[in-house]
Amino acid sequence: MSQSLAITYLKNQIRRGYAPIVLFVGRQRSGKTATSMLFAHQLDPSWTTDLMTFKIEDFVDLYDKHNKKILILDEASVPLDPYEHMNITQRVYKHVIDTQAYKQNIVFLVLPFARGIGKQHRDYVNLIVYVKRRGYYVAKAVFAAHDDLSSRPPFAWIVEEKADVPLPPPHIWKPYLEIGQAVYKQSIMEAQKIRLALKGQGQPKKQQYDRLPL
Repeated sequence: MSQSLAITYLKNQIRRGYAPIVLFVGRQRSGKTATSMLFAHQLDPSWTTDLMTFKIEDFVDLYDKHNKKILILDEASVPLDPYEHMNITQRVYKHVIDTQAYKQNIVFLVLPFARGIGKQHRDYVNLIVYVKRRGYYVAKAVFAAHDDLSSRPPFAWIVEEKADVPLPPPHIWKPYLEIGQAVYKQSIMEAQKIRLALKGQGQPKKQQYDRLPL
């Protein structure tokens, strides 16, 4: 498989000393996570799933622990309180943006919609990979107008539209299927149990995220 234009674009950004933030967006079951893992492998063949997480707390720990690594936050978790979850998510994005200059981690955020990140953080996104279906994506480079005080969204243009995109290599895809998905599904079940328990008590409780170092 020849190197994609999107990967070439990201490598060029990295050579220039930038640490790209990339969004992988699309419907459920469209292959967003698989595509993000493939990109990570193509940018760094030594990349492993140890640098990927479903949990925001674990992502913050990974981010603070590493420098110049490719980190994936797969936001497929089921929050107990969507509003509180979004608040915490925005704090994580701010933490990433505030420390990118010296941490220089490449961050992949996997979520259904690009607008899932706050308006104040959208200017910092460098690439959006819209996974339309399994094996097919459209990658758009994002450019912010640094001298523009208006509230207009960043400008994006298509880098490439690619079909027949393979799955990640077996040595990272198989562990994800065997371990990652099982852990994720278990976390969903636990979250649902807690949700039902709180509903039965009639007293919704705030999630304990205050320990995040943001």
